[in-house]
Amino acid sequence: MCAARLAFVGIGSRGYSNLKNAYTISNQPYLLGEEPDEVDRVHLSGNSHQIYHEYAKNVPDWAEDTSDLTIEVTAVYDPNSDARSRAVELCRKNGDELNVYEDWDAFLDGDEYDAAVVSTPNYTHADVVLPLMEQGLDVFCEKPLATTLEDHDRIIDADRDSTGIFYVGFNARHSPTRAKIRRAILDGEIGELGMLSVDEVRHPFPMGHYYSQEHSGGSLLEKDCHDFDYFNWIVDADPVKVYALGGQHVFTENNDVNDHATVIYEYDNGVKASLELCLYAPFTQSGGRQQRFRGSEGVIRTTNDDGSFVICTRDERKPVDVQSQGSHGGADPLMWHDFLSCLIRGTERMASPVDAKKASAIAIGAERAIKNDRIVEITPDYNLR
Repeated sequence: MCAARLAFVGIGSRGYSNLKNAYTISNQPYLLGEEPDEVDRVHLSGNSHQIYHEYAKNVPDWAEDTSDLTIEVTAVYDPNSDARSRAVELCRKNGDELNVYEDWDAFLDGDEYDAAVVSTPNYTHADVVLPLMEQGLDVFCEKPLATTLEDHDRIIDADRDSTGIFYVGFNARHSPTRAKIRRAILDGEIGELGMLSVDEVRHPFPMGHYYSQEHSGGSLLEKDCHDFDYFNWIVDADPVKVYALGGQHVFTENNDVNDHATVIYEYDNGVKASLELCLYAPFTQSGGRQQRFRGSEGVIRTTNDDGSFVICTRDERKPVDVQSQGSHGGADPLMWHDFLSCLIRGTERMASPVDAKKASAIAIGAERAIKNDRIVEITPDYNLR
């Protein structure tokens, strides 16, 4: 099996993180999956995957052979010379010699890659991915897919016509914690689901395009589109209306994005959901996201993104501990495992551009609700009225 030939388009902080996680999967012969509870973590010290591959006749599923999921980074495009240099250094440490581009047209004319990884600012996504899709290339695009629903439609149409794979970087779907929560809900452990909520109190965005509504699409799109997608994935229904309150409380100068918001919305099956975002917490603030899932027979509560959660029913309180390795609570390397599996093994992608539009409709609708102080309806094709 040949290595996947990848080009990285945009190699800032998120693009560089994607590059590192791609090499993480490529360089290991086994999946960094969760080990069974009976494994002695003290004695194995995190090396149990390798020990099983080296000495066991039969390797368990949680130590999946990933030796076929290899990459060769053949090109990098970024207008920033420092970003390019940092990426080249990492690629060369991993044995790859690559072409480096600062001119977009020259990059598009290149033929040394089969798949492109797009991690550019949100407002550029559509204009970047569409010419790549027209060439029939496989494309990974970071969330949010675009800053307008119209651009989502352009990408959805191109996806239908493209011969390549289009993969949306919704890393939350790959979180081990969130996957276990979803499984518990689908297995009926809290009965019929009725309400979902998430609170995120975090440090501010970095400097840059995040503070422009036009360039980022707004804080709820930039930060929370994957929360909305995750809830959509659990509920498996269509959002029909959204209302939100928000504004600027601390970051009131030289920007037009909301630094806080409270969002409530409803699905067509009657399930209600809410989200609270606060972007002006100090850097010493611990927390991240706290999530709650309320059903007819119980409640699931989390303490943070990447750790334990508790299932509470009438009869018991059951703590669930989740072990993970890697950034975003283990979600990033598992996302890269899945993307490379799509490219090399032909597996199905976890999310489509239509899923991305569904999540963005909630976020963009909430931004509109804040601006106009009204309930915004979401149509069956995920447009707003």
